[in-house]
Amino acid sequence: MISLLYKKVKVPLKVKKNSIISLGILFFLQFSIFAPPVLGQSLVVFLVISFFSFTYLIFTKKLGKALFAYKADILVISLLIVYSFFWFIVTRDNSYLSKFIIILFCWIVNPYAISYFCVRYKIKLIRLLIILVILNALVSFFQYISPVFNNIIKSIVPQEDRSNPMVQLYDGIRGFGFSSGLFYSYSINLGIIVAMCLNKALFKQKYYCLLIIPILLMGIMINARIGLVPIIVYLIYITIVKFNFKRFLITVSVFIAMYFVIINIASERMFIMLDWTYQIFEDGFRYIIKGEQVEGHFSRLFDTFLVFPGNLRSWIIGTGKYIFTNAPRTSDIGYILQLNYGGILFLFILILFFLVFYFKLKRIISKNNFLEEYSFIPFLFLLTSLLCNYKGDFIRSNVNLSFFSIFYAYFFMLSLKVRQHTHTI
Repeated sequence: MISLLYKKVKVPLKVKKNSIISLGILFFLQFSIFAPPVLGQSLVVFLVISFFSFTYLIFTKKLGKALFAYKADILVISLLIVYSFFWFIVTRDNSYLSKFIIILFCWIVNPYAISYFCVRYKIKLIRLLIILVILNALVSFFQYISPVFNNIIKSIVPQEDRSNPMVQLYDGIRGFGFSSGLFYSYSINLGIIVAMCLNKALFKQKYYCLLIIPILLMGIMINARIGLVPIIVYLIYITIVKFNFKRFLITVSVFIAMYFVIINIASERMFIMLDWTYQIFEDGFRYIIKGEQVEGHFSRLFDTFLVFPGNLRSWIIGTGKYIFTNAPRTSDIGYILQLNYGGILFLFILILFFLVFYFKLKRIISKNNFLEEYSFIPFLFLLTSLLCNYKGDFIRSNVNLSFFSIFYAYFFMLSLKVRQHTHTI
């Protein structure tokens, strides 16, 4: 009788313990990936998280294994650090040097520490990542519809740079969320999860995942249209790589249905955001397909912001200056910023960084059948990185780099674990 009572009590206690651990991980992931600037700057938050991650790896004696798992990445990052250190000595511009040092933590230390902890305690990290992004999208949505809630969040997480013209121009229109990078990197992570939800619905028949997509799309529309890139990349993937008419028809039907639902429930303010989102497709069609001159966004990206180096030496090794903040004529195109800073050689090393990640991730997924569901991830991450680097300086985005690297670290840890016994995501 006593043993029966003990068994009845033991199950809920275990569930409660796992729930508490999961909540703790969600909290840690929020500050590790999205780094909301609650201490005034997102860098301060990131450094605090990195300190705990580094200490945990030292305490568990896993730092050496983490460095081994990322040895190719460390080699490429070291080249970037040496390159940017040279230019720091010459021009005193540390725009990239400081970022590449930070990347060692956001790309290696934090993701590996979180992944090791989750595998050790059998926590389903991918599920937690999806939940985390959904919760962030909900916060963005409630900020958008409730000025009171928006003021509360912005009092906790003030904009880091109020002097930024974009922050002032779009105040109250864009930039809703408990995160840094709201005008760029935040929406990309939301778009990645939309792609994952589509994949689960189309290939795993988990159609309830489609219900999550509208709130994620809303989070993209009220922050940055760049978040549509991962979704478009995924649609290209299933169309070209894994085309299936039935899946294609389901996908198109879902987006048409969501469009009419949003149109019917949208307020006048939401119509402005829908029109703003639609405008990027209309301008793109007119500029790229019809060859018409388009004022505004496309005009800047394909004309005004094309600031090329002035001589052959600058084309090859750069000028050592980050022209976004340190030049009379500026640009926010990632490739242009990188080309002017370090030339073609610097660009080559950066692209090599993404290719190393692509082949590592692809290799580990292809070698483990239980990861087959995520076979689209390497293609999604590589193409998203390369495309988004045109709209912004992707390599400087800790929000995206931390998010992407967690997948590799977690899959790597699972592949080690599966040699001993089966572990499901």
